[in-house]
Amino acid sequence: MFQMRSVVSFIALLFFVLASNAYAGIVEDCQAQGPTFRISQSTDSIVLNGTIAAGVCYDTKNPYIGVAVSDDKAWLMQHSQGVDKSRINCLDPRFARDLKAYMEKNPYGVPTITGAYRSIPEQQAIINGGS
Repeated sequence: MFQMRSVVSFIALLFFVLASNAYAGIVEDCQAQGPTFRISQSTDSIVLNGTIAAGVCYDTKNPYIGVAVSDDKAWLMQHSQGVDKSRINCLDPRFARDLKAYMEKNPYGVPTITGAYRSIPEQQAIINGGS
């Protein structure tokens, strides 16, 4: 019985060491791509809002996936009311950035978003309904 525990402990330790080395290699490869590249963490807003998965190497300066896009969409979510947050995640990254800038420049204060991305059939139904 003692030998079996020793073998299991050794295998677990070996797995941990190999996994740690593999992750370290992934981080090094990611950082080697440039100073703005990093591995996404499960606590990053870009992961929490569903833009990318945790553990992915990405360029934080990429206007389509970087932290700025995540922050823009998070800001838009904070300034929305009665909108399914997943609809804001569907917005084009450039549109989200431009919309945030436009809303911030409103001389009467920041407006509240009450509608967001609609699929083509949903938009067509609204048009057909005369809204």
